Amino acid sequence: MTYRSILGLVVVFCLLAAVPARAEVSVSCPDTVSPGQPFLVRVSAPEGLAAVRLQWRDRTVEPPVRPAPGASSGDTKTAPATRADVLLGLGLDEKPGTLSLRVRATTAAGARVAVLRTLRVVPKQYPEERLTVKKGFVHLDEKALARHNKEKAMVHEAMEHLDAAPQWSCPFVRPVPGKVLSVFGMRRVFNGEPRSPHSGVDFRGAVGTSVHAAAAGRVLVADDLYFAGNCVYIDHGQGVVTVYAHLSRIDVRPGQEVAAGQVLGKVGATGRVTGPHLHFGAFVYGELVDPEVLLNPDCAAR
Repeated sequence: MTYRSILGLVVVFCLLAAVPARAEVSVSCPDTVSPGQPFLVRVSAPEGLAAVRLQWRDRTVEPPVRPAPGASSGDTKTAPATRADVLLGLGLDEKPGTLSLRVRATTAAGARVAVLRTLRVVPKQYPEERLTVKKGFVHLDEKALARHNKEKAMVHEAMEHLDAAPQWSCPFVRPVPGKVLSVFGMRRVFNGEPRSPHSGVDFRGAVGTSVHAAAAGRVLVADDLYFAGNCVYIDHGQGVVTVYAHLSRIDVRPGQEVAAGQVLGKVGATGRVTGPHLHFGAFVYGELVDPEVLLNPDCAAR
């Protein structure tokens, strides 16, 4: 082989070596979702991430980048594997169709990657539940209606000021050990009259059973509400809020920081109930979603 040939091969090899490898960024999310369903979006990169931005409908979310479980933190030539998690969800009134999720990520090496995922919305049938309650909880008199409207405004105002930094992780803590009495999304008929679908999941529990925070966060509301009775709302950051209703006692106060699993109060039968139980609800960026899904590993629907 001539000197010129060898030189040519060396030049070609150097040029190929100078071309950067395609950055690997993985976006994990379900292909199909149903109305009322929360779901986890996980963005990861083996070489490490510097920043992540998600565009979901009219909302932009910039989740923090954290080391993936088991990632090395030692002094290595490559950055440890990292990931960013975001919870999203659809309201019960979502229509079938397709939705777009856009992800832009910057790797630790400075490469910028854009990923487009399409999610298909599929319908889901929820069962019906017929209940008998006191007449005043179906047809509100003027005084009760004024109280209810005032409380709705108070809760709405509290949920307008949510923390950006997430304090939650999957799976969430089960607030009480009891079995499910009533699932999320049930079409509810009170005293023979249709009302809004069930906004949470009801767990069996005797009066006085301790109720635990599903994740760390800040108490938004701790008050006696007309329909929910003694009730606690917790802001877990990044648009995630959980609700604990019908308590016999509240052991926290608005503004208080709580840890995952911390006791918030006791199971009771206050507000609109047919017996003692815990109503557990969840919002994701303002959408009421099935909180039972959050109790599964990776917050994935079963």
